[in-house]
Amino acid sequence: MFGSKGSTFRRTLVIFQFSLSIILIVGTLVVYNQLDYMQDKKLGFKKEQVVYLPQYEEFETRFETVKSDLLQHAHILNVTATASLPSSGYTFSNSLWKWEGQDTDDEILFRASYVDYDYFETLEMEMAAGRSFSRAFATDTANAVVVINETAARMMGLEAPVGKRLSNSGTDRTIVGVVKDYNFTTLRREIEPLILILLPEYTGALLASIAPDDVPGTLRYLEDIWNKYVTGYPFEYGFLDERIDNLYRAEQRVGTLFMYFTALAIFISCLGLLGLAAYMVEQRTKEIGIRKVLGASIPGIILLLSKEFARWVLLANVIAWPVAYFLARRWLDNFAYRTTIDGEMFVLAGVFALVLALLTVSYQSIKAARANPAEALKYE
Repeated sequence: MFGSKGSTFRRTLVIFQFSLSIILIVGTLVVYNQLDYMQDKKLGFKKEQVVYLPQYEEFETRFETVKSDLLQHAHILNVTATASLPSSGYTFSNSLWKWEGQDTDDEILFRASYVDYDYFETLEMEMAAGRSFSRAFATDTANAVVVINETAARMMGLEAPVGKRLSNSGTDRTIVGVVKDYNFTTLRREIEPLILILLPEYTGALLASIAPDDVPGTLRYLEDIWNKYVTGYPFEYGFLDERIDNLYRAEQRVGTLFMYFTALAIFISCLGLLGLAAYMVEQRTKEIGIRKVLGASIPGIILLLSKEFARWVLLANVIAWPVAYFLARRWLDNFAYRTTIDGEMFVLAGVFALVLALLTVSYQSIKAARANPAEALKYE
């Protein structure tokens, strides 16, 4: 009787529901693993305790004075300015750069941004070669010197890039340093060749590295300096690490949606399994009674009934794992820098589904195992 078409349909539906649940569990684990990876990954610059403020004209035209005032505070460690915040992108792209030793066939799409003195020091970036911009060098004037990243040096084919000349739109600039690669765009994209140009007057954001002590007091001081120089605009600020976290809001929403859908799918699966367990026990009432009369123990009866459900959940894992892996791989392909898909995720999802299934059917199994066999044998 249990092999009827209706029973087969019920089993197929439960297997499908649990397969979907397992896929969603794996998906949720992958999404949150990727979010943790992005939050923990070393980006190549300091993002904690860095405050940014927009540079309105009053700030920009008196930046050196503003900077001097800010550095009077004991908890403001360094101040600089940039046209584009780290991880938010770049100022412009251009493939028309020329450099010493360039092969005539080489053409590279460079990303570029304008920065001020102390940019690398404020963000604690490391130099791979040469030095950062410095007022100690008379040659370090606006639009005269640049720093490139390691990717740019490698793609340009320069083993010793420091001192080489770069030109663009008729302006020659000297490479004074090579900064170690850092993620100046999101982790969805690979690091590209970057040129950082010393051009303070074209920066649009002030960056201040602050100590962790008395952050509210430091922010009040920043506001005082803002109000001293800026009129007509309310005080605005943000923390660089929070801004970077906000770049991945879409992924956070995906993780939340997965969690909700997973909970819903598991709930529906358990309801279906509970109904199927009741139906199965009803169909096997006489069999259970005979087994008990012949000496079968209660644990033995529970194991007998649970084994079949366990097989269905294991079959659901066999179906779900390849699908979950394929979908997770496709989603992670959106990121140039991504976490790995560990086998532990699949095992954890499978074990969780199995335990949940056994807990769901345990009530019906225990009820059937403890029933009076005489009553069971009367069952029609």
